[in-house]
Amino acid sequence: MKKLSTLVCCCLLWACSDPQLTPTATGVASTTDAVTLGLGPLSPYEWTRKTLPDPAYYPVNDPTDRKEFIFANGSAYWFVGSVLEYQYKLNTRTQEWELLQGDEELSNPFFGGYHFLCSKGSRYFVGFRPEGGETYDDERVIYWHDMVTGEVGHLPDFPGTLTDGYNVFAAGDKLYVIGGRKGNLVSNQYWEYNFATNQWTNKGGLPGGARAYGVAYVIDDKVYYGLGYNGSLLNGQFVKQYKNDWYSLTPGSTIAATRADFPGTKRTDGEGFVLKSKVYVGWGKSSSGTYLNDFWEFNPKNNTWTSKPNCPSAQSGPGNMRAFAIGDNGYFIRGCMGEFWRYSNSLVVVQ
Repeated sequence: MKKLSTLVCCCLLWACSDPQLTPTATGVASTTDAVTLGLGPLSPYEWTRKTLPDPAYYPVNDPTDRKEFIFANGSAYWFVGSVLEYQYKLNTRTQEWELLQGDEELSNPFFGGYHFLCSKGSRYFVGFRPEGGETYDDERVIYWHDMVTGEVGHLPDFPGTLTDGYNVFAAGDKLYVIGGRKGNLVSNQYWEYNFATNQWTNKGGLPGGARAYGVAYVIDDKVYYGLGYNGSLLNGQFVKQYKNDWYSLTPGSTIAATRADFPGTKRTDGEGFVLKSKVYVGWGKSSSGTYLNDFWEFNPKNNTWTSKPNCPSAQSGPGNMRAFAIGDNGYFIRGCMGEFWRYSNSLVVVQ
């Protein structure tokens, strides 16, 4: 009897100490997040719609508008309002966006047409975004802000081609800019910035060729990238060649490994995240202009793609959604605080 009591106590302690148990605002277990507690396997990952702040907090806000977003130091921040005057931070314990005020607020980095590029530890980077094909010299500047020390600064001017539809990512002690489009040119540029030497290096042509509006994700300092399109002139008209190729590359190397082709619809503007050393990617826009909401998992260990449940909310316009991951949860937000979803296998939510 003593052994049985001990086992029951251990089970209760295991259930209560699970790090994915998070409180609700009302203290009542959420039926949308509920799965059966027990010692068996966790439930499959699925999408759950989450609450958003009261729109009264951000007047003149268009829920279908473009996003302005920062992810750094394990936290996500959202900027909304007519001039991005309201800032929110995602509380991963309550799964709610909390309004920042006073000293909690970040200096707004988005004035002047800049947008979030990537993050490295507690430091995030914002940079150039050519509009309508026009480029300006100040778009060569990439600014950074350290969320722990409060320091701000910028990198040396970017020496490559100013494009739209490029990818930026950090891996190890380097930062990279690849691809993009400028007018009738789709670029295969591949630039490396070294934090130690504070210098840019041209790594030559990107393995896999020129591409714009593709995707790139880093796992264990290796980048996985693909999709997007190349392009060429035909009878004076720019023609896009959509791609479903997929590569892995040790950043800095000039040789990439060909991986299994993406099995879904070829697309641009895909979104996704890395979760438990796997890439999750979907959404975007097809060659016919259709907005997509399918969702796929790539496992680098066995080089396979697997179709996963799609998020019930489809993308409603280019550039107006963001997907990201924190801990064991993936997140999707559409528009400027339009819809918010979590991708997880969390247990029952309790107070």
